[in-house]
Amino acid sequence: MEEKAINADIEGMRRQFAEGRVGQFCALVITIGFIVSGTYVALRGQPLAGVALSGIGITTIVSTFIWGRTRKEENKPPQPETKPHQAPKKSKR
Repeated sequence: MEEKAINADIEGMRRQFAEGRVGQFCALVITIGFIVSGTYVALRGQPLAGVALSGIGITTIVSTFIWGRTRKEENKPPQPETKPHQAPKKSKR
């Protein structure tokens, strides 16, 4: 039963990892799409709109990385304070 629980935990971690990779790939595709679109629009005579589109793509990906790191740090469990090892007290009987 313990082995099944461990295997289930491992499978859950694998799925979570795969889900994260898919999310990163989608974010990359969307960001590249914004940058390419912005470049195309800028080359077609609308530099402000092109900069805005490219800026949206870059800002989105950068803010996502920053927000993701901040969120990951907030979800970390607090580390227990380490105290020097003390010998157990002897009881008086």
